[in-house]
Amino acid sequence: MKLLLTRRFLAGLLLAIGTTVLACNLPLLGEEGKPAEVVKPKKPHGKLPAYYAKVVTPEQREQIIKIQKEYQPKIDALQAQLKALINERNEKIEALLTPEQKKQIEEATAAARAKRKKFQPPAEQ
Repeated sequence: MKLLLTRRFLAGLLLAIGTTVLACNLPLLGEEGKPAEVVKPKKPHGKLPAYYAKVVTPEQREQIIKIQKEYQPKIDALQAQLKALINERNEKIEALLTPEQKKQIEEATAAARAKRKKFQPPAEQ
C-alpha cells in the first residue's frame, strides 16, 4: 500500500512539474486568442564607467555616452580578432597532444567545471 501511494505521489508530482513547464513555455494570449506583444524593457542609453555617475554633469554624461558609442564598434572588432587568434592558438596547441593527453585534458576540464558549478549560487529567474 505504501509503495502504491509513493508511486501515485510521484506520478502526480511529475504531472504537476510537466504542466508547469508547458505553461511557462506558452506565449501569453492577448485579445482574440492571439499572442500578446512581448514588451522588452528599454535598454539604458549608455552606461558610465565606474564611479562617474555621481560626479559628471548631465551634459558630460551625454558626451561620454556619445564617445562610448563611437568606440564600441572598433572595440567589438578588435575583441572578435582577439577571440579568433586565441582559438587559432588553442587549436595549434591541441594538435600537438596525443589522444590520451586530450582525454586527460577533457577530464581535468570537466572536473574543474563541476567544482566551479558546485560553488556558484543558483541562477536567478
